[in-house]
Amino acid sequence: MQNKKRQYRDTEDSLNEIYNLISKQFNDLEPTTPTTQATDKITSNAVNNDDNSVVQTTQRPYTISRYELGRILGRNYRGLQRLKDIETNDALNQSHYNLLMYKAEADKQFANSLTLEKKNLIKSFIG
Repeated sequence: MQNKKRQYRDTEDSLNEIYNLISKQFNDLEPTTPTTQATDKITSNAVNNDDNSVVQTTQRPYTISRYELGRILGRNYRGLQRLKDIETNDALNQSHYNLLMYKAEADKQFANSLTLEKKNLIKSFIG
């Protein structure tokens, strides 16, 4: 019983860590447009030699809002639905043509076999 409680607690802790890690990747306080990225300027080793100064700039890693992620996933889902519908319609359409070709081929084979049977029947009467 103690082992199950420990396993449950470990699982719960792991899921909480995963949730917290994923939650930190979202920044819902920033605008929802993906083009806005703030630039933090870090000045280090500023050298003032006759108008030659070194300024290093770094960009914060891009974080996405939950709204933007939902919008992207929704757009991808709708695109996949359209693709599935197109593929299904093509498969049904192709199946229709495959059935027509199968019936035509079966009719030919059946007609050929009837012709052969008629020839054999005539030969049996003659011969």
